[in-house]
Amino acid sequence: MEEIKRLSGINKILTDAFAFINKPCPDAKVTLAWSDQLSAFSDEQIVSALDRVVRECEWLTFAAIVERVPDGRPEPETAWASCPKSEEDSVVWTSEMSAAFGVARLHRGNEIAGRMAFLEAYKSEVAKARLELRPVYWSFSAGSDKADRVRALAEAVTAGRMEGKHAISLAGEQTTELRLALPETERKKLLLHLEGDAPEIARLPENLRGFAALRNALPGPLTETKRPGRIEMTDEERAEHRKRVREQASAIARRADEERQRPIAGSVVNE
Repeated sequence: MEEIKRLSGINKILTDAFAFINKPCPDAKVTLAWSDQLSAFSDEQIVSALDRVVRECEWLTFAAIVERVPDGRPEPETAWASCPKSEEDSVVWTSEMSAAFGVARLHRGNEIAGRMAFLEAYKSEVAKARLELRPVYWSFSAGSDKADRVRALAEAVTAGRMEGKHAISLAGEQTTELRLALPETERKKLLLHLEGDAPEIARLPENLRGFAALRNALPGPLTETKRPGRIEMTDEERAEHRKRVREQASAIARRADEERQRPIAGSVVNE
């Protein structure tokens, strides 16, 4: 019953669109078939696509509607601007952007020709994906600049293109930097759910979390050092133990000081 009601609603949206542009509406069987295919999208997406069709096209066709469905894929010029400009740059991009960029690289050294090749290939790839009703898929391509990897992943999480936990799994050595670059809500979520993080860390003041992470990363943390009984230790063993404790304490203080002085990457600009 709900499915029939849904299809009926989409069919009315289509017939209203044909009436608006003063064009003859196809046979009911045709519009119902369109409705069935378009039911993969929300009413808001369908209305948005139809709005663009009536403004941009002379004829209202099924392909014209689907090609304009706002499914999260960037517009061609935005997609091109987001592509990496050098081997140092990192990017979180769609499958269609990646494929089109491969075509553009055939024109390396000629930016104008590369851009035109990208736009043409990207539009074709997006149209094909939408006609096949494939959802948008975002993936990470890492450049050689480690700081730029943090920027790309943080922007993707902020824009809702990637989950924080997945971004952290891709950060490698830049895990701490990425956590600091994420919005506060994402940091709290990660601190509560990342495997191995104690729940109490999430309640620490922001300026102590980095220190806690450094402490936990050190081999044999002080909190877990098991000191043997004095009776069982010789003077030489006792001196060695004190030396080891001092070295661990110095290492923690040194790394915590470095963490405090490191610029926080929390100023990532949203798209």
